[in-house]
Amino acid sequence: MIYSDTVITVNETETIIIQSVEPVIVTETEFVVIQDTIQTNTVITESESETVVVVNDGFKGDKGDTGLGVPNGGTTGQRLVKKSGTDYDVEWKSQPPAPPVGLDKEIPFNDGGVANSDNNFRWNKNTKTLEIGVQGDEVFPHNPLAMIGSVDDYYQVIVHNETEGISASSDYIAVADNGDDESYYLDLGINSSIYDQPDFNAYKANDAYLYVNGGNLVLNAETTGKQVKIAVGGAKEENIVANFSETKLTLKDHY
Repeated sequence: MIYSDTVITVNETETIIIQSVEPVIVTETEFVVIQDTIQTNTVITESESETVVVVNDGFKGDKGDTGLGVPNGGTTGQRLVKKSGTDYDVEWKSQPPAPPVGLDKEIPFNDGGVANSDNNFRWNKNTKTLEIGVQGDEVFPHNPLAMIGSVDDYYQVIVHNETEGISASSDYIAVADNGDDESYYLDLGINSSIYDQPDFNAYKANDAYLYVNGGNLVLNAETTGKQVKIAVGGAKEENIVANFSETKLTLKDHY
């Protein structure tokens, strides 16, 4: 009798492993065909079997009872949690939300795959203000975006249209309550390097501009004694070509 997983050496040159599920009975007068590990049919008789090594003793045992396993149901992202101190008393529960990151008002962000926050990037729910670089109570009223810094150099907010097109520009827009995309707005902007629009040919490539649609454009040095000056060709005093004071207009030729 040969059991499953039995190693048999045949004629001292070939070794096969019996893979049959049930025991195989081989007598001197009978032979059987058994599939070996390389999936070929080998004929074995007891007399040819010089060495028989039994890997596992005895028959396979009866199949055991089904284990408790895990309860049915659950959805993606849920996990098993204990319902009580009783063994196997578990249920599916949704993953609780992660606790807030950082201090009050700080906006969490992805920092190299890790949730992080910074005191220079906050949302003030009381004033409804996005605060960047704000420390303390520096925010002016009615201000949805406050950006504050301290640097002994230019401190800038950039809008940069990188498209090289004949209609491209970069613009800051202020719109009146009755305004829209086509009327009652102020536009401060700069044209692209190849800007070319026949209907706006006062504005050339790389020209910057300030204009208003639907109203007057008022340039006002509001404080008494101050002036409105226009300079051309440089940023020095000698480049001022027009000077508007409270009482008169002075042109460069009359300095």
